[in-house]
Amino acid sequence: MSENFKEEKLKEESADTKVSEGEQWTWSPVKILGWVAVVIVAVLIGLFWWMNSNLSDDVVVYTDQNPPIEEESTNTTDSIADLKLIFKNLFADKYDKDVIDIDLVINADDLAFADTHIRGSVCTGPAESDCGNFYGVLVADDWQIVIDGIGVIPCELLNDYDFPAAMTDNCTYVGEDYMDYVNPPSDNWLTYENTELGFSINYPKVNYNGYEVKIINADPVIYIVPSERQEEEIEEKRYSESVFDRAFGIPYAILVQEVNNDEELDDFIKQRYGTLCALGEKTESEQSGVYDISIDSSNWIPGDYNSCFVNYVTKIKYSPSLNKIASWDIGQSDNFSSDPEISNSFQFTDQETSSDWQTYSNQEWGFSFEYPSDWDYLNEMPAGVEPNYVGYLVTVGVPGEYNGVGMPSVYVGINPDGYGPFFYDKTIILEKNSSSLSIIEENEVERTEYHDDNIYFISALTDQHDNESDRYSFKFQFAAGNNNESDLVIERILDSFEFTN
Repeated sequence: MSENFKEEKLKEESADTKVSEGEQWTWSPVKILGWVAVVIVAVLIGLFWWMNSNLSDDVVVYTDQNPPIEEESTNTTDSIADLKLIFKNLFADKYDKDVIDIDLVINADDLAFADTHIRGSVCTGPAESDCGNFYGVLVADDWQIVIDGIGVIPCELLNDYDFPAAMTDNCTYVGEDYMDYVNPPSDNWLTYENTELGFSINYPKVNYNGYEVKIINADPVIYIVPSERQEEEIEEKRYSESVFDRAFGIPYAILVQEVNNDEELDDFIKQRYGTLCALGEKTESEQSGVYDISIDSSNWIPGDYNSCFVNYVTKIKYSPSLNKIASWDIGQSDNFSSDPEISNSFQFTDQETSSDWQTYSNQEWGFSFEYPSDWDYLNEMPAGVEPNYVGYLVTVGVPGEYNGVGMPSVYVGINPDGYGPFFYDKTIILEKNSSSLSIIEENEVERTEYHDDNIYFISALTDQHDNESDRYSFKFQFAAGNNNESDLVIERILDSFEFTN
């Protein structure tokens, strides 16, 4: 080889070496991403190995987006949700309520003790007096209520059930007399019955102050007296000429009066609670045919205690069939801690029930319903006799002048062509199931010049417009002026309606 050729060859080799070395130290984006991926994979492999080797079998991994909030409780018998359901059932049984009516909250700060002890708040009804605190404990694998309601929480009782110190911060040491009241022997509760006034009520023999509860009769006012102080007040009022003065300002002064219509009921409320008070709503009570009455105090004048000053819990029971009302105030006294047990026990003892009503039964069309015993008018109209009722028409009520039937009365039509009457004051839509009817909608109708001022008309119709063979209509007529009382009768008739085949 010539020298020139060797020099050229060496130059080429040198150039190749430099290019190779340049490629070795040059970092392109693709290469950087590749190395990052390698590092991530290595880290994940290492993390997976560590978790498998270090985590215990007790660890639960939640895969949902909202894992449960970790509870401090070591409860092994029941979850918090289960505990709430258990105590809802316990309270439903204790106060004869439906479970759905029980509103219960468990204190979140006490979850650490929920394996054996529990406390919280509970409402067994809509009234303020239906709400209070409660304590529960697990005994022999069964949960039970230790105490509930408003008023004093006895430390002695909580200590008997080994409640932890963190759950006894609101209790009070009260002594043996009170303990006999909140955790009484079986014979501590008594029943008072007044045959002349026609009611009964339960009350404790001893209140939590250790004072023997007394009954004082100042007909038609009956006092349940839980303290010496109230006994002194009663002596000053029990002989007042006005029965309303006898009951004014004294808790558990039960006043019983006769009322014949809504106007008299409204007048009673004004005399009992203030001139600007008015009749509120009627709601069904636990006793059949008896209604809880609320007071409309919207017109109360602040500072005027005679206008309608109702800042305490009032109880008003009304029986339309007996034309009788009973009322009392719980007041702001803490001499009773278990008022729901007292007030909820009230019963009209001579109360007419639906069993006292007559029953109309139709075998051909397979239905029956109940109606008041003093409705002695009955007329049955077979199919085709009345043009507007091609199916069947039955009328019950009292004899009278209006279309041959007096007031009150009810017309029951099957498969009607018309809604009638044309100028009704209220419409009711009914839902039909296999055995009964239920009210799903009520609408007041604006009165016009065509309405009869002497009659209160209600029209009810099953919501079965797509099935002409399965339609029922009701026409109710009552003397005008007692609409609320009439509505109660209507509801009872509709509630009693049954399909018999």
